[in-house]
Amino acid sequence: MLADTAQPVFVLVAYVVAALLVTAVVGVLVRYVAVRVLGDEGRARQLSRATVGVLLLVFVLTLIGRLTGDTAAVRLLFALPNVVTAVLLVVLGVAIAPALRGLVHSGLSRVGGGGFADIVAPLTYWLVIGLAVLLAADQLGIETGFVQRLVLIIFGGLMVALALALGLGTRDLIGAIVAGRHVAAIIAVGDVVEVDGRGGTVVALGHASVRLAQDGTEVEVPNTRFLHDTVVIRQRAATAATQRLRRP
Repeated sequence: MLADTAQPVFVLVAYVVAALLVTAVVGVLVRYVAVRVLGDEGRARQLSRATVGVLLLVFVLTLIGRLTGDTAAVRLLFALPNVVTAVLLVVLGVAIAPALRGLVHSGLSRVGGGGFADIVAPLTYWLVIGLAVLLAADQLGIETGFVQRLVLIIFGGLMVALALALGLGTRDLIGAIVAGRHVAAIIAVGDVVEVDGRGGTVVALGHASVRLAQDGTEVEVPNTRFLHDTVVIRQRAATAATQRLRRP
């Protein structure tokens, strides 16, 4: 009889210990991810506490159901992995949304779409939150298939628009970087050159531009100008000529 009594007690203690362990591990994991994504210790702590609170509530309700024989709570026990996944999805969405909003805003602002960025960035934030909530609801068995597909289509469209905006905005920069290889083959630091109506001594060969100095002033000329305009080399630097002879 003592063994019959000890077994339920042992199961109860094991359940409580396991629940506390899972809650602690998930709380630490959520805080770690939130700090890395948000870069804000305060918000990460709040997210971690909220997650721990939800998990503890679920565990307590499940325990009450086990003790009282409530079938609804027992079913909740078997659905616990889905509940944990749903909570993590919401937490992850809340953590990622601000970072993605900032990325979209800075990307669009960089290519001259400041006003557009002020509209798209908040929309991206709420789309990520909404998608996380919908995925969490799906884990809990709530039918959200149509809404999920709609949100994914809108979100995908925004990402394509962002990619195109960034691509167009960086096209000139990429062209200048590629042209830098040609520039390095025809001029070197110390040469006196003239291009695009600007003349001076080459003081630096950058990834995207060449710095020329003349009469105490310096000017940056994009590498692409050396491809499209006539380049006049008025004087070669002695060190530059030596370097060219040594090139394979």
